[in-house]
Amino acid sequence: MVQSENTKPPLSNAEIIQLIDMSARGFEHAEVIVQTRLNNFLLAASILCLSWVTMFASNIHQLLVLVCLPILGAVLSIFWFILGMRQQKFLQLNMDLTCKLENHLDKEYRISQSISQLQNGNTVKKGLKRYQLNMFEKWFRSRNLISWIPAAFFLVFIVFLVISFLKK
Repeated sequence: MVQSENTKPPLSNAEIIQLIDMSARGFEHAEVIVQTRLNNFLLAASILCLSWVTMFASNIHQLLVLVCLPILGAVLSIFWFILGMRQQKFLQLNMDLTCKLENHLDKEYRISQSISQLQNGNTVKKGLKRYQLNMFEKWFRSRNLISWIPAAFFLVFIVFLVISFLKK
């Protein structure tokens, strides 16, 4: 039987395992990047908040500074919120690719698929043990923090902006 040019030979188990390993390492690297970016945002937002609180508490009433700091913080929060939403999609895509590769393995070795199913709120059964998230755990996913935290800081900066104009 002659193979056509578009038909590729099936992958060996070693090749599949190597691809899964590469995908898992890529996912881990993506998670580290996401967490580093979130830490950078938290540092910048904290500095802006502390600067605003210091200026607000001081006897020096600089309306321009009291207004500019929360505006800068709100813009930064919007930017990081959008970046966080984008990062969630990249992480999910990476997880989906790893799960697709795991389809070539026996069910008992599909680690990422089980984790992904549990993260999505499905019940996972491994051996005699069942794993299931309660309603609160389903709602509160750590992956959502990369967009929720900037959204919360946005609200804080809007409150700071309003208070800036209320101070006499």
